[in-house]
Amino acid sequence: MAIYMKSEEILNYYQKKIADEESGRECVKISQLFSNASIWIARVTKFEPPRVHYAISRDFHRYVHSWTQYAYVANVRRANQWIPSAKESDYCLKLLAGSDTSDGVCLLDDHCSRIVKSGSDIGYALCHRALLLLMARNSKYCSILSPGQDSDLLDSFCSMSYAEAEYIAHHDFGLVDLMLEHISICILHGRTEFLRRSWLNNILEFQTAYGCFSQSITDVEDDNNDLLEGRCSGHTTALATSVLAGAVRYIILEQY
Repeated sequence: MAIYMKSEEILNYYQKKIADEESGRECVKISQLFSNASIWIARVTKFEPPRVHYAISRDFHRYVHSWTQYAYVANVRRANQWIPSAKESDYCLKLLAGSDTSDGVCLLDDHCSRIVKSGSDIGYALCHRALLLLMARNSKYCSILSPGQDSDLLDSFCSMSYAEAEYIAHHDFGLVDLMLEHISICILHGRTEFLRRSWLNNILEFQTAYGCFSQSITDVEDDNNDLLEGRCSGHTTALATSVLAGAVRYIILEQY
């Protein structure tokens, strides 16, 4: 009951924040995809046993793990060269939020459908392709391609996300924000292999004395952080909260 009440308190806080700060802006449309908690709860995929990732193509695994850490970080941070870019992702999410459905199919434009089918298989672009599929299924009760194709794509995306998360963990969690995004999205697709105790323990090292999360484990100002004079990152904190909530949900479902 205490966890439920705290969850309601946090949800009410963010709903009020959206109403106070985003009223009249385009980005309020995206928040509509998250605002109905009861719908989301009913649609979140049940947890499955951990998978062994033989399904990841050897070429992809070799592609990721052949990079030096410097080259990998540089590639990830050139986010605008990947498909979708942040602007393209926001465009498709806003389109989805305001779209109708026809016989269970999301009425999106061809550009957004192409992003899902043939976008980039790396970094935030990969996460955002998976996120668009999750939003369609969990918020709008529709599929972008077909229910089967959407589910198969999510499975494929999460297999690639797992390989990338392993790479990040192996390199001292240097891109913890991206790793959290991979985990957060794929546990909503029921993928329990992302809830590795060693990963969660290391992620908690990024929690600051203020309770929020930073993109660095050192207690110094970080240019990637946007809260409390550079001590905390709003994006990283939101993702960490989602991951820890997923871990709690798994424990409750499996143990009680």
